[in-house]
Amino acid sequence: MLMACAWLLQGIFGIVLGIVAGANVGTIKDKAIKLYALIFAAMPTFWIGLMLIVVFSIKLNWFPASMGSPIGVRDIDVNFLQRLKYMVLPCISLVLAGVSNIILQTRAKVEDILNSDYVLYAKAKGLKKREILWNYAFKNMILPGLTLQFTYFSELFSGTVLVENVFNYPGLGNLTVEAGLRGDTPLLLGLVVFSGVFVYVGNRVCDLLYLFIDPRLRRKSGI
Repeated sequence: MLMACAWLLQGIFGIVLGIVAGANVGTIKDKAIKLYALIFAAMPTFWIGLMLIVVFSIKLNWFPASMGSPIGVRDIDVNFLQRLKYMVLPCISLVLAGVSNIILQTRAKVEDILNSDYVLYAKAKGLKKREILWNYAFKNMILPGLTLQFTYFSELFSGTVLVENVFNYPGLGNLTVEAGLRGDTPLLLGLVVFSGVFVYVGNRVCDLLYLFIDPRLRRKSGI
């Protein structure tokens, strides 16, 4: 659940902020978004997690510092809102670190599209900026955006290992470290195979989404 939420939020915020920055190159919006992306791209995920614990758990006491559920409560008695509260900080750690590269690459793609000849022609016809962004920029960068988003499947695994150990959050990342420390080779091999299958399935889903989004690919494949 943690990986799914982080992956989804990375894609949404990364693409939206990248489009905003690419559509306003040189403005305060663009500079602020780009500065954020460059700063957080250089920060290790575990350090972001530690800072979030210090600020929001120790100083403000808004969220729990660790674990995936209240101590002393049976797993079946934990409701969804309690689980969500324990998942907030680990999820934010993954999103803050992972969204940076998506922002920068989306921004570069949007800037390239808006400087193209067909967009210049659209501006000459008098189309509004919102229409140009939707009909030209967004639709032309959605396929590269999908590729980038699904590429982060594998990177999300490595980030989850660090974050889950910082927050002592139960999940595949924590299980991987425990298996390594115990020398549990069968479990480690199983986790490696599972992660490989997971990434492969993600890439296949991405290919199917290509066919759904782009009619040219459907015609080439005879669908």
